[in-house]
Amino acid sequence: INIYEEVVHERTRAEQRAMAIDASAPIPEGSLVLTPLQTSLIPAEQRGVFVMASAERFAEDGGAAAMAFKAAGRCVYFHNPLAVEVAGPYLTAPVAPETLWAPSPLFGDDPRLAFYTFADAPERCRVGFLLSRPL
Repeated sequence: INIYEEVVHERTRAEQRAMAIDASAPIPEGSLVLTPLQTSLIPAEQRGVFVMASAERFAEDGGAAAMAFKAAGRCVYFHNPLAVEVAGPYLTAPVAPETLWAPSPLFGDDPRLAFYTFADAPERCRVGFLLSRPL
């Protein structure tokens, strides 16, 4: 490893930390997030958000967890369209078609900032998100 590689590595890690902070910021404590990008939500997890892997092999468990959290009145998020697609067959309530964007002055409309929730999710589950792509 040379100094250039180390500088690039540190810059990449700093960008990943900044992305994780921005992506996690609007998610309320006690919520569930199904995501294929678990490490991008470490700051949310540290604040009491439940983060669950979204993958085909966990699809049924993810759908059951989402429905249980919903039934308990908690916020449920699907982190990007892939999480919706994976859990979809196991959900008994519709997911809203609009994208909830975690606001980010640095990363704008990066797809890692895209979240979805249930169509009938309480308004408190949408607070802090942008309902369209940031300009």
